Amino acid sequence: MPHNIHNKQDNVDYSHLTTTQNNKFLIPHSKTKHHLNSFFPRAIRLWNELPAEIKDAPTVPAFASGLNKIYAL
Repeated sequence: MPHNIHNKQDNVDYSHLTTTQNNKFLIPHSKTKHHLNSFFPRAIRLWNELPAEIKDAPTVPAFASGLNKIYAL
């Protein structure tokens, strides 16, 4: 989902997502551990750790291929 949001391929309200100059999303403030570990904050932390060449993959299959290369067991 973060790849689709980054490439504006989803119908999502992006107004609450703030990006930095290096294509990282700012993690929303969490008042509880439950929220901190919920989908969006967790996904944003994982997204921010990815190399730029994977984030900028032109298609979802290319993105998945890049993920498989770095997370292959």
